[in-house]
Amino acid sequence: TCLQTIMVQDTTDPIITFCPPDTTIDCGVNTDPDSLGLVAMAIDSCGSGSPVMLFGVDNTDGNIVSIDLTNGSGTIVASTIDGPTGLAWNSSTGDTYMRDFTDLYTVDLSTGAATLVGPSGAFLSALTFDAGNTTLYSINQNNGGFHSVDPATGTSSQLGISGITTPYALATDDAGVIWA
Repeated sequence: TCLQTIMVQDTTDPIITFCPPDTTIDCGVNTDPDSLGLVAMAIDSCGSGSPVMLFGVDNTDGNIVSIDLTNGSGTIVASTIDGPTGLAWNSSTGDTYMRDFTDLYTVDLSTGAATLVGPSGAFLSALTFDAGNTTLYSINQNNGGFHSVDPATGTSSQLGISGITTPYALATDDAGVIWA
């Protein structure tokens, strides 16, 4: 095993993506913001465009989950479509894309509201953008096909066979290497 501590010096203000409304509650009611559904959300790019906040999707329950980077615990942020299989954020546009096994959507991370972009082929799952945020990629869970996906239409094109038939996630590092 290997344990590494990474210290991030952040001098850039976060971008607030959801600010809950003021509310009035009765005495004795749990005031935990999570239980009241009043959790503020922000994206902190540290000035580099790389998010310090991590989100995921729960394929079984259709939830968007915020993942605590200090302890790995997940908190449900919102419910969304049934069976989401991938999530990718474009740091250049601020748009978040989500897919199920057949369609591509844009999604509001704070509400879970999904807007259909279009069909992109059966059994495509995990999503990631390239390092320049210009191309969206996905993998086919049946045959391992590696696909580019047009974020404007959802149309996908197979680029080759990856050899990976059960991808749970894709990620792109700063050097442009895509990891599955």
